[in-house]
Amino acid sequence: MPLNNWMECHKGNIHYIKKYGKRDNDNDLKYWTRLIDQHIDRFGIQDEYKDLMDTQVELAKAQMDYVADENRKALNTIKRLEFKLNKMMVSNGKNIDVDDVLIYLSKFLGYKIDKFTLTVTEYFKMINIYTKANATANKEK
Repeated sequence: MPLNNWMECHKGNIHYIKKYGKRDNDNDLKYWTRLIDQHIDRFGIQDEYKDLMDTQVELAKAQMDYVADENRKALNTIKRLEFKLNKMMVSNGKNIDVDDVLIYLSKFLGYKIDKFTLTVTEYFKMINIYTKANATANKEK
């Protein structure tokens, strides 16, 4: 799948899952879900994303506690976790999007990378290679 289509699907435009054909939201969503599962099996989930999910689960539990028991102390926990989530969303993105990453990768590799022809697998492999090379270069300093 081209990286551009992957990015569009992540934005909610699931019909980009297909190269050709009519929109079919039910089947498109099934294909997208299967593709995400394959991606996770192959590349795993980043630690930052795991932390984000754990915090979301913790927040949901605190909200359920408040609704079930009307425990006012849970409101403090809810506010703290909402603040933590907002901070994670802003800092984890570091205001760098995929296009910015492609510019860095292009510079690192010495040639222009096109998101319309680059596959998702190639992109994530390039990220892994870049990360390893950067880690090695930083150790040597």
